[in-house]
Amino acid sequence: MDDIPIPVPVSTPVYKKFEENNPEISLCVYEWHNQNKCLDFRYVSERRGDEYKQVNLLVITEDDRSHYCIIKDLHKLVYNHSKHKGRKYICRYCLHVYSSEIRYNEYLPKCKGLNNAPQRPQMPVKNRSVKAFYNHKCMQPNPYRIFWDLEMLTEKLTPEEKMKLTHTERLQMHKPCGYCYVVVRMDSSLNYEVVSHDLYRGPDALEKFVDRIEEELINIQADLSAPAEMIMAPGNLKAYNKATECWICKKPFIKPSQEALQKFEEAKHRLLE
Repeated sequence: MDDIPIPVPVSTPVYKKFEENNPEISLCVYEWHNQNKCLDFRYVSERRGDEYKQVNLLVITEDDRSHYCIIKDLHKLVYNHSKHKGRKYICRYCLHVYSSEIRYNEYLPKCKGLNNAPQRPQMPVKNRSVKAFYNHKCMQPNPYRIFWDLEMLTEKLTPEEKMKLTHTERLQMHKPCGYCYVVVRMDSSLNYEVVSHDLYRGPDALEKFVDRIEEELINIQADLSAPAEMIMAPGNLKAYNKATECWICKKPFIKPSQEALQKFEEAKHRLLE
């Protein structure tokens, strides 16, 4: 700590300066979060590897006074962070807890520290090296669409509700107060028809919204179950008969074998009996 001005409270530049003066040390400083009853970061070293001496410190603050304690076993300090009752293995750079030493050792090289997700380069497999679009059902237009908006009011949590929280710090609660939706029928790209809509505001907005959407779904299913004649322009039927590939997947049509047709005909006749 020679030649290092130490302000109160101690700031991050002081920890960095300490590591510069001690190149053999990798320093991590934690503090205890009383509300969530868990460890929180104050400083995380960027030095990795077994060549550094790992030093973990715990800051205990009372009023304006701070006291530093050496952490001899970080795993024992965070024993209650998970429900696992056996030995825990914790990453000192992100406080990720593992119950298996094998998984812990696999994770360490990938850990990027605080606020960074772990990454590991992985080359594609030989037979799966080409990305292609396979979700073809999303290319067909939906006959109905429902556009909706649910409004919320924010209410502050009571002290009793805050006491029930564990590792999450919440300040407000969202409560539904109203909704509005529009049901649109889409027969084609040029024909849009609003078939239903509703606007409501009240304390039971969420329950009423769910009931109304279920009613709309029943009406939509009833409408889609009724067969209707296909309307085709004069040129559409000619283009349909000349088509040789699927317009969705862009692959040629596959003609079913005679055996497949016979099996299908047999199944159809049995169902009609």
